[in-house]
Amino acid sequence: TLYTSSTNIIITAAETVQAIGAETGYTNSAVASAAYTVLTPTFTAPSLSVTTLTIVAGQSGTLTVTVTPENGLTTPITFACTGLPTGATCTFNPNPVTPSGSTPLTTTLTIATTSASAALHNPNPFLPGGATLAAALCFLGWKKRRNVLQLLLLLAVSVISLSLFTACGGSRPTSTSTVGITATSGTSTQTSNLTLTVN
Repeated sequence: TLYTSSTNIIITAAETVQAIGAETGYTNSAVASAAYTVLTPTFTAPSLSVTTLTIVAGQSGTLTVTVTPENGLTTPITFACTGLPTGATCTFNPNPVTPSGSTPLTTTLTIATTSASAALHNPNPFLPGGATLAAALCFLGWKKRRNVLQLLLLLAVSVISLSLFTACGGSRPTSTSTVGITATSGTSTQTSNLTLTVN
């Protein structure tokens, strides 16, 4: 279509623009053409300095997160975490980050845990607790209290069992989670995964 407006040609989608020079009494010039592509401002998926992180329950761990703006992105990029285990929190510093050209942007991610962040469970679910075992043994001993020697033996076994089960129950459970590290700017969202182990 012949373009007659005095304003600029506005390109809103990928297309090819063709142009010629024309003047009455002259032969038209050759056709010149150029293909145009409209680029959407965006950024790369978060790059993590480590992809696996192990933290002792009650302590914290850090890593660096890097994103690179593309196609002239100017809106700030904010960060968040998903999939954290119970009792764990994450913070980014700084958050958000503001693009400046195509320079990579970095933020420091800190994941803090509590002593309850690892899965709380009995590491020996098929074995009774020491207190339960002691009560059961004492009950048996009570029924057979006429035999003092047997009662003393049962009490000794219950004390030993209680000590053993207490020692076993003292082992720290381990929790492994896949944590999503999400970066968002406008309607664009990019996510990378981190494997987090809390023990």
